[in-house]
Amino acid sequence: MARTTTSMVAVSLLALAGLAAPAPASFAQSTVRPAPAGIDRSAADPVEPEDTLAELTFVNGVRVVFSHSESSREYGLLQEGAEDENAPVVALPVGSMLKAYLDATPGHLPVPRLLLDEPREDSTPPPDLEGRTITASPVVARGLAVPRSADHASTVSGQGCYSTLFAYFDWHDNAIAGMAPKTYYSSDFDGKTRYSNSYVANCTPVGSPSYLYARHRIYYQNVSGNYVKQFDGQVPPGHWQAKSKGSVKRYRAVAYSDGWNADPSCGGGSCKYTREGVFTS
Repeated sequence: MARTTTSMVAVSLLALAGLAAPAPASFAQSTVRPAPAGIDRSAADPVEPEDTLAELTFVNGVRVVFSHSESSREYGLLQEGAEDENAPVVALPVGSMLKAYLDATPGHLPVPRLLLDEPREDSTPPPDLEGRTITASPVVARGLAVPRSADHASTVSGQGCYSTLFAYFDWHDNAIAGMAPKTYYSSDFDGKTRYSNSYVANCTPVGSPSYLYARHRIYYQNVSGNYVKQFDGQVPPGHWQAKSKGSVKRYRAVAYSDGWNADPSCGGGSCKYTREGVFTS
């Protein structure tokens, strides 16, 4: 169920130059409030680099990547899959990247050392860490069994683009044709938070042109008051993507747009996506 929200801030569409067709003249843009200073509206604003800590694939086809950004000292968790075929294998929203990794992987896999450095309220090592090898090298594993902690995902897989991924959320916009781009700010919910958690499912039919992507970007506000882009994901037709990013309490933002300029006539109304997310402390 949704938490009580205050104002929601719309943001201009960001499309790939030369790929997405311009919006038709008959498409009326809604009146929007300007985004807070510091968010770059251009398509070329840089993304904070991420170093891969672990790249995992599971037998159900889900790809999972744990990452770390040295410049912000924050962590990332990316999950990707195909609509109606699979669902996230790591329970969301995330509360600890180390716990998420331990829950998702078998005991014989090494644990990336940097995951142990993430700030945690409880400094006691999790029991599941006992006996695990610690490594400074990226962990790569294929064909992993889906963990029992992912049982919740069975209620999502196979239900197409209209499922609710999170047990609770700050926003959930079901797939409709012509959905306008939007940005959500943690300042409209809990203020400074540890994580941004975002899920996008592109309901546009599989086999549609690649420029008909759904897009989401994740930001944090630095000490200068500027928003730094931490992630920029494009979800192809018939696929889903979930991204969690953070570790320390900061003001955060998640922005959404698409590759068809929110044109409700795209694909006879079949170009649509679901977006859902929550800021967690």
